[in-house]
Amino acid sequence: AGSGPRPGEAWAEARLFPAVDLKVGDDIDVGSKPLKLTRVLTYEPDRAGNFYSLTPRVMINLQDLAATGVVQPGSRVSYREMWSGPPEALAAYRKAIEPTLEPHQEIKDARDGSQQIGGALGKAERYLNMASLVAVLLAGVAVALSASRFAARRFDASALLRCLGLSRGETMTLFSLQLAIIGLLASLSGALLGWLAQLGLFALLQNLLPAAVPPGGLLPALAGMGPGPVALAGLALPPLAALGRSAPLRVLRRDMLPIPASSWLVYGAALFALGLIMWRLSLDLVLTFALLGGGVVAALILGSLLLLALNSLRRLLAGASLPWRLGLGQLLRYPLAAAGQSLAFGLILLSMGLIALLRGELLDTWQNQLPKDAPNYFVLNVLPSEKENFAQTLSKLSTHSAPLYPVVPGRLTSINGEPVGNFVTKDSRGENATRRDLSLTWAADLPEGNTLTAGNWWKALPASGQSDATPGVSIETKLAESLKIKLGDRLSFIVGGLTREAVVTSLRDVNWDTFQPNFFMIFQPGTLADLPTTYLTSFYLPPGQDKQIVELSRAYPSISILGVEALLAQVRSILDQVTLAVQFVLLFVLAAG
Repeated sequence: AGSGPRPGEAWAEARLFPAVDLKVGDDIDVGSKPLKLTRVLTYEPDRAGNFYSLTPRVMINLQDLAATGVVQPGSRVSYREMWSGPPEALAAYRKAIEPTLEPHQEIKDARDGSQQIGGALGKAERYLNMASLVAVLLAGVAVALSASRFAARRFDASALLRCLGLSRGETMTLFSLQLAIIGLLASLSGALLGWLAQLGLFALLQNLLPAAVPPGGLLPALAGMGPGPVALAGLALPPLAALGRSAPLRVLRRDMLPIPASSWLVYGAALFALGLIMWRLSLDLVLTFALLGGGVVAALILGSLLLLALNSLRRLLAGASLPWRLGLGQLLRYPLAAAGQSLAFGLILLSMGLIALLRGELLDTWQNQLPKDAPNYFVLNVLPSEKENFAQTLSKLSTHSAPLYPVVPGRLTSINGEPVGNFVTKDSRGENATRRDLSLTWAADLPEGNTLTAGNWWKALPASGQSDATPGVSIETKLAESLKIKLGDRLSFIVGGLTREAVVTSLRDVNWDTFQPNFFMIFQPGTLADLPTTYLTSFYLPPGQDKQIVELSRAYPSISILGVEALLAQVRSILDQVTLAVQFVLLFVLAAG
């Protein structure tokens, strides 16, 4: 839809229809305002935000809000505005508005709205950065080989020009202009091919992309052409410098080769040019240095092995047949040149294999992260008196359900006796976790998707009140890092109006992408058992089972069932898009190789 409902109309989410026996065209009352139900909501771009916003939605026109009377003094209302546009304009707007935000306001992009989507985009971005840098390495090897061959074929012409009176600088300038024109034509051709490839990709992926895709523009084309001259300058100038040093006597003695440039100049210029391009493309110094360093180490190892192999061939040359002696003799006559060319092709194949391997691991990670039977419903507020019966009912309804976790709301107030506010930094995970109540739980076993990074999981399970020792608590690693919490720190919580203390006994990495119940804080069993408790779980139900959800809600009126199909669909849609992007980038890298 290009716009929201018109005044007097309402749109409702699909799962509301069987729950209250609705159909399109029915009249419904939203507060004091009668509205006609005209459409079914199937997808909303902002459904990946707040977990508790995943309850079924009814959308109305803003003009009808006052007449409904649903907003009263004391009502909790949140407002969202959504923008789309060119990335540069959105980045400039965000930079301008962020300093003016109030403490209760925040601005998010696709990475911030959902951990699952943000994680997928982050991994895809890192892979695409890696692929672009490998493509730069491949292009660098190609430029170096081509420039070396270009110079070698013009040694005679350079010597003749020197005989005709051209100076060394004039000779070098002449050949540099030739190479610059070739480089400019290659850059223009590459930009044109990239633009055509973009149009082709947009046509192939039109069902997965937004209706209005921002145009490519001139800046991306210039950015794509920019690395070409830099690579040419760094990788082609050393061979061109050798052209300028061609001796006029070479016209009579073709065995006279120009004095080669300093090895430090050749390799230093090449590494500097490649490093500059790679850093500008990725803006990631660590990745740039890692790839450059890995490439240098791989080149040294492969080069050494190639030279050893060539030396070993000398021993076999005497006993070989004539064709083999002629072929191998040509290689052994110029061992450094032969090893250099073999090394170049070896690095190309190594880089292509690396990108193909990383692509396979990335896709496997995504498939394992979001299996087809990932939980698509969360259940909250299961009462202790209904726990056993509900567990039996759920086991008949779904074969893929998480354990029932006890939940008690509580707020972290101090760390080692100091107010928690002293440890909080703006826009950190700690700020988000300490300005609200957390869902606290306890468990005897380490939950699925959790991995200990420090400390130990408790083995003894003391009953509540049987020990005077301070109970233990396990904390999610990133929250602990944000609040500077370490093993052995003493934490204080306000739980049910009472102060409870716990000692940090372990830190955990939590996989938030599993759609399983996950917690920042997990207490030692028995610690909070004396407080009012409800239970939380998640389960998978195949699509089209809305009536069973309605029956479950009616059988247990106290529970709240949150469907996350919309969020799952959004995550899968984005994974499909980035998977296709990864596939096409792999093809481009293989073509470059």
